[in-house]
Amino acid sequence: TQEVNIDVGRSESIKACEYANNNNSYIFVTAQKALDVDKPTKDDIYEYGSLCKIKRFRRKDGYLRVGFIGIYRARMLRQLEVNDIQSVEAEVLEEYYDNEMVMKELFSKVLQEFDRVKLHANPQMNVELLKNLKNGITPAELTDYYAQVYLFDYKDKQLFIEEPDIIKRL
Repeated sequence: TQEVNIDVGRSESIKACEYANNNNSYIFVTAQKALDVDKPTKDDIYEYGSLCKIKRFRRKDGYLRVGFIGIYRARMLRQLEVNDIQSVEAEVLEEYYDNEMVMKELFSKVLQEFDRVKLHANPQMNVELLKNLKNGITPAELTDYYAQVYLFDYKDKQLFIEEPDIIKRL
């Protein structure tokens, strides 16, 4: 799985990251709908995101640089505050596909597309992709990787997160 680095600055988010890091627990990572909201409620953030583990954690000039590894797609059921730490109750989304032959065909086409555009893309992306392919990347992981490295509008990326059907994501 791919590591995503995020700079965390809001005090409530820093507390949640510190708690998850210190207790080796999952943390729910999702996008905020409007960045100008200082204290987001459940209505201000997307209900779909990822249950992540923290791989790297570093303090920098008043914020944290956190390396997250997405483990599961998840949907937030409700927001909680436990011991002054923002938390959520979430359910893991089961991924599926209905037709293995179609999935394999689409998987192959997406890999070919990566190969076609590699000359125009970030060279680091190609090194990471080749490493992942050698380690046996799955179609689901490939769609996640694709959504991370290509410059999609954040709303389109959110649709990738919300879609449990691997064939539709491919």
